[in-house]
Amino acid sequence: MMRTGRTVPLRRLMLALGLLAVIGAVVPVPPAAAATDRLPDLRVAPISDFHLVTSGGRRLLRFTGVMWNNGAGPLESRSNRTSSSSPTWTVDQIIYDSAGGSRRVRTGAGMQYAGDGHDHWHVRSMMTYHLWGSQGTLRSSKIGFCFFDTDRLKGSLARSPTSRVYLQSMCGRKASTSTRNGISVGWGDKYPWNFAYQWIDITGMPAGTYTLRSAVDLYRNFTESSDTNNCA
Repeated sequence: MMRTGRTVPLRRLMLALGLLAVIGAVVPVPPAAAATDRLPDLRVAPISDFHLVTSGGRRLLRFTGVMWNNGAGPLESRSNRTSSSSPTWTVDQIIYDSAGGSRRVRTGAGMQYAGDGHDHWHVRSMMTYHLWGSQGTLRSSKIGFCFFDTDRLKGSLARSPTSRVYLQSMCGRKASTSTRNGISVGWGDKYPWNFAYQWIDITGMPAGTYTLRSAVDLYRNFTESSDTNNCA
């Protein structure tokens, strides 16, 4: 009788512990939050510094243009080719995420050596300018852009660095096989009116009312949080 009295509580204790172990094993563990992309949001500042310049018998409309990044993450492109003599480049966008990681996305962008007195490589058609009027549509002569941080336009944005991250030196030289272009959050890349090819040739155009449009990433080569605010 005493042996039986002692073994019953022990069995109950073992059953209770086993039940607790089973309950503990099936308690769901909250999954870790998935990383989200921190995409750039490219915009253009209003065109400024208009100048009418006569050069070599041509009449040129010059102006200053600025592309800038209003997004949650930087715009960054990395370009590569197999050798210094290869004309073929691949251009990838680096997209950073909230977990501190990143991924590469192949773009349709092309590369062009400057040929305008700047010994570095440019991303083609990153910015475009069009002049509309009764004479049809004219576009700017500048088609390549080595974009990097020049001016901090909106430092109040989250993750906007206080100093430049992307520099002109990252655009490489003629023999380079890789380049890195970028615009940090809250920063812009300014193209002053007196830069090479920063003009539209308006020779022979009559006086009248015209519209000048500036656009960044018009051909949507790069992934952004919005493509509806790329023009001014």
